[in-house]
Amino acid sequence: IYVQAQQDRVTVIFSTLFKEEVDRVLGKVFLQEFVDARRQASIQNAPQVFYSSREPPLEIRHLSGLKQDESVGYVSFVLFPRHFADAEVREKTISQIQLFRDYLHYHIKCAKAYMHSRMRTRVQDFLKVINRAKPDRSVAVADKKTATGRYFRPNFRQSVAASSQGEGGECFKSIANGFASARISQCTLGRTPAQLETLPSIGYINLGRVDYQTALVLQKQLSRQRISDIYAGPQNTRVEAGKRRLTDFILLVEHPPVYTNGRRNHGKVSKDEIQRLQSLGSQYVETNRGGEITFHGPGQLVVYPSVYLRDHHLGTKCYVEGLENTVVETCARLGVDANAIRGFPGVWVSSTKKVAALGTHVQKYVTSHGFALNCTTDMKWFRQIVPCGLEGKSAVSLEQVVVQNGSCVERPTVEAVTPVVLSSFAQVFGCQVRPLQELSPATFGAVQSLLQQISPPGIQTSQ
Repeated sequence: IYVQAQQDRVTVIFSTLFKEEVDRVLGKVFLQEFVDARRQASIQNAPQVFYSSREPPLEIRHLSGLKQDESVGYVSFVLFPRHFADAEVREKTISQIQLFRDYLHYHIKCAKAYMHSRMRTRVQDFLKVINRAKPDRSVAVADKKTATGRYFRPNFRQSVAASSQGEGGECFKSIANGFASARISQCTLGRTPAQLETLPSIGYINLGRVDYQTALVLQKQLSRQRISDIYAGPQNTRVEAGKRRLTDFILLVEHPPVYTNGRRNHGKVSKDEIQRLQSLGSQYVETNRGGEITFHGPGQLVVYPSVYLRDHHLGTKCYVEGLENTVVETCARLGVDANAIRGFPGVWVSSTKKVAALGTHVQKYVTSHGFALNCTTDMKWFRQIVPCGLEGKSAVSLEQVVVQNGSCVERPTVEAVTPVVLSSFAQVFGCQVRPLQELSPATFGAVQSLLQQISPPGIQTSQ
């Protein structure tokens, strides 16, 4: 340690030797970050700190015997009267400088230990992936896993071609054969072949144009009924699927103009902003779903699945992945290249253009809300907000992408896209999707009864 005392300051310099190359790199990074941190406004009263490697500071270059190579580093502290004029402060300053020296070497040792631990973990994970990729002679071809641990089934192209017959017009049927398997490689969402064999069917009902508040209340009451039905056993235990009154279903709707916000923004939007949105001719509703603000309106297909996840052997994360894959598969069948981007909910046709928004709510494994696919939506509504809270991103409709690509002569209206979505949902989730009135008259009746209570004038439904 070298100490130089002057009238207005005291300079303290100490050197440290790095025995290994790794130590030198870690020490240099730590010291450089320490020096940079000193520039923050919140700690401007701290001593000035300088770091140099190889060459010693100017204050001690006249001394003989100093090492000048990559293995040595020099740290300089410049102390002012406020750091040593008071006896108590002086003792504290000396103690902290000594503590810094000890912590520097402690940091290097801990950083090396952490790096080795991370390397061992990464190698073990990599070996697991390699081992999963090895051929397993004891597993049938239909039960083989991919490198990610998921199962797949053969003859996917043939099953998709068969499921697309008679759906969405001639243009969509021809595109289905070419694009059906372009995006989803028979994703099973982590479920085994044995589990896939036990999946229940899901019913669907097309409610047509429905006010958002009506659909919101309808979902809440249906979820409440389903939870009571599922956990109606002794001491609120689960009832077997075959003994329940209500079944899984999908509500297909199209809303009048409405801006909806997720639960994280409850009460955070100003009254002036709400009034501005309402003055555009739309409603504003705060919901219990995830996600940020988005728009629902004419030309947009909104899909609300009510699925009991435990019957489908799914967790919430896999379920959300399945919804994203359903939209991706739908787009692929229409000749549109779309993807889900990690960290950005929804489905995107490019890094900045979003074609579908997604937000779900799960209570006791029963899902509500879902996704909204822009078919022929007027994009002027989205320009009034920051869709899903993502700056620099924008919404786009299937119609815009299809026209730009020239991939289909038929307009992708809500009516034309609906059967493609249902077929894609069945393909991705590995279950049958049938008209709700045919699958479960009791569930169909419950939906109709609640609709009459919530909306007295009545709502036209179609299958």
